[in-house]
Amino acid sequence: MITKQHLLRYYGTRSSLISALQSKLTTNQCRLICSQDGFPPRNTLTHYPHHHLPKTFRRPIATTTSSSIRQCAALSNTARYTTVTTRVYFSTTPSDRNEDGETSESSEPPPPNADHKYDYEGIDAKTRREMQKRHQGIEMNPDGLSQLILPGEYVVKTNQKTGSKKMVSIERSLGYFWTIKDLKDSNNKPILSNSKLIPSDIAQVFPPLGDVGKSLTTLTDERITLPRFFTRNNRSMDESAHCTLVAINFNAFGYQMLPSWTEPFEEAFSTNDSNRVEVVRLSIQEGTTLWFLRYLINRGYQKNVADGDKGRMAMYYGYCPELRDVLRMHNNKTGYVYLLDGLGRVRFAGSGKATQDEIDRMIEFVNELTPGLRGPNASKNKQGSHGKGGKRIR
Repeated sequence: MITKQHLLRYYGTRSSLISALQSKLTTNQCRLICSQDGFPPRNTLTHYPHHHLPKTFRRPIATTTSSSIRQCAALSNTARYTTVTTRVYFSTTPSDRNEDGETSESSEPPPPNADHKYDYEGIDAKTRREMQKRHQGIEMNPDGLSQLILPGEYVVKTNQKTGSKKMVSIERSLGYFWTIKDLKDSNNKPILSNSKLIPSDIAQVFPPLGDVGKSLTTLTDERITLPRFFTRNNRSMDESAHCTLVAINFNAFGYQMLPSWTEPFEEAFSTNDSNRVEVVRLSIQEGTTLWFLRYLINRGYQKNVADGDKGRMAMYYGYCPELRDVLRMHNNKTGYVYLLDGLGRVRFAGSGKATQDEIDRMIEFVNELTPGLRGPNASKNKQGSHGKGGKRIR
């Protein structure tokens, strides 16, 4: 049996052994974990930093290093030898495989264009492809730190001596309390509200949630999936037939900001338009501890949410990195809102506490997306939304 001691005797040092094993695995962005006990930890056998892919996209494949083991067996005077089997986790998607099912070296993503003005220096190919999935119409606050976040909660750090760039974790580069600094610099608005309606040709459908992994349920114990829940009443699948305001929070601080968006939205449209305009609230609770406390948390929300809104209040307990990255919700210490058309596409985004100008623009966008609303305030613009002294009429 070939042990770690045999390998170390052949390669001399632990670092030489690791380098030799890495040289046998040239596939882009692979993770190697030896199946036998006594081998070095997985982090020391990683070609790239701990990556951001969810576990469902890591495909285990067996590989061998037969030639090196034969040489090791000969030098260690071992008559009998066995092939050391290693397990490799390829950070690939089904699109990276060829017709024979084998994983091929992925090509580089397209260069930055007018829609994706990213600086790709120091970013690996997989992260670049993930960045291309982000919603192009969402505007990030240039004063905040959220604009620097890469998929997988990484940032690009520049070496002051050499000028080289590489990906490092957020906490390592920006500190553990970077979210608080981000809110301070951006005035609680990591995302800037759109000044114009996001064009339909670049608008993306709301990312899926609740179909895989942890369940997504409402306060009425109904299990739902997104974005299907947003289009459940639009049987004709007409983009102008329905409009949904999605309000998302991760904690109590973000939850307190959402009424500044939802209350004016609901006041602007009468109950006659409830079949065309609605508000859906989504509370995302991240962390294992909150999963065990979900019954207590749900009970608290049921006391604060009106009975008529409990069927549109969704609770999700778990991590959703893809959803957060696509919608640019990197900072979970604030609230976010997204305006969806009848097809579930995001046409407007905002964060933090709403200003009066943002409310007026949001209501104007609703009238553009769903013409012919019968509400008393549906046809009113800023003139009807303000009273004397600039106060909003309730």
